[in-house]
This record gives sequence, structure tokens and C-alpha cells, in this order.
Amino acid sequence: MFAVFVIASCGLAYELIAGALSSYLLGDSVTQFSTVIGAICSPWASAPTCPVM
Repeated sequence: MFAVFVIASCGLAYELIAGALSSYLLGDSVTQFSTVIGAICSPWASAPTCPVM
């Protein structure tokens, strides 16, 4: 269970660092954070919501 929290924390830190870096380099923080979070979460959108039995 501890490993899940560590991995989740690393993922959250990665998202925040990537969003902050892109907004610092390119400006317009709302668009950059939205783009980074959308790019990270996009594989989940194509995953099935219910397992096929």
C-alpha cells in the first residue's frame, strides 16, 4: 500500500513540474497546465470502463 502512495506522489510531482516548466517557458499557465494534464490523462480516456467478461 505504501508503494501506491509513493508512485502516486511521484506522478503528481511530475505533472506539477511539467506544467510549471512549460508555463515558465511558454507562458499562459492555464493553457499549459491543461495541455500537460490532458496529455498525461489521455491514455485513460481510451481505456474501457468495464472489464469484458
